[in-house]
Amino acid sequence: MPTETLYLAPEGIFPLVDRASGLTSLGLPTGGTLQGEGLLAGMPSLFIRLAGCNLRCTWTGHGGHTVACDTPQALAVNHGRCAPVSELIGTLEGALGALTHLVITGGEPLTQAEGLVALLYAIRRSPTLRLLHITLETNGTLFNAEVAKSVDLVSLSPKWNATPQGFSTKYIQAIQCWLDAKVLLNSLQLKFVVGSKEDEDQIANDILPHLNLCHRPPILVMPLGATPEELRLSTPFAVAAAIRHNWRFSPRLQVELWGNRAGT
Repeated sequence: MPTETLYLAPEGIFPLVDRASGLTSLGLPTGGTLQGEGLLAGMPSLFIRLAGCNLRCTWTGHGGHTVACDTPQALAVNHGRCAPVSELIGTLEGALGALTHLVITGGEPLTQAEGLVALLYAIRRSPTLRLLHITLETNGTLFNAEVAKSVDLVSLSPKWNATPQGFSTKYIQAIQCWLDAKVLLNSLQLKFVVGSKEDEDQIANDILPHLNLCHRPPILVMPLGATPEELRLSTPFAVAAAIRHNWRFSPRLQVELWGNRAGT
């Protein structure tokens, strides 16, 4: 029996209506936000942010400055709280409203695979939630077959720059497992951050050639940046990379609209 608890980042399920103000962190009277990235960019959604990550990512931005992870609050489990799956289901059922999409993100959700499986099973058993479209956002390092078959879209963002050693054979194998499990169902996207020509070259030369992409999963690139100003600097690199390689360009609406504030 999988564990029935999950460690949440400080945001937990978001954005929800605050009882005192009657508004969400976006200043709206209705729960939910927009998916900011990928094939479903712009889709109204609720998010669950889980705590804990097995990587520590940094990028080199335009001009040589270092850009760290844009969700540092989700890196360690002790930054949030432990919640029973039953509590999460109750909150989701009360907050869903007209929304039809749920995004599970992190951190890295698969570091809590047992609890994640329990949550997904509970969602599919709930009369209110069972038809939700569920996107899982993952760095792809940890494959889990039960999770793969329980979500509708895997948004896989390989992080080649998380360690000085770069990509390992084990990492490539894990990504390939996700591809093999989901790509025939048209339910996986590969999503990369680009802040420089070096990033583009690493994607094209050091990552994609090592994967079996015969079923042509969507490959998306998005600009590096946790602020609108950083996005403006890196967007030309991402656009140029998309055009050169026939990749798809993805916006980062959460940064453009709300400056990447936690809980948006």
